[in-house]
Amino acid sequence: MIMKERSQNLQQEQMNKIKELEREVMIMRGKHSEAIQQLKTRFLTEKREYQQESENKISSMSKQANKACTLYLY
Repeated sequence: MIMKERSQNLQQEQMNKIKELEREVMIMRGKHSEAIQQLKTRFLTEKREYQQESENKISSMSKQANKACTLYLY
């Protein structure tokens, strides 16, 4: 009888621990998803800024080249 109670108590403790770990997994998944979303957002923002900066540099260089050509041709 005592062995049966111990077995049942142990089984209940194990079930409680499993539920606790499952909750922790769900919380960690949520945090992981948030972190991934933040990284993605930051990456896309930096990408957009880099593209804009590149376009500005190309435009500036093009204007300088056109100005230099105009000076040399006339």
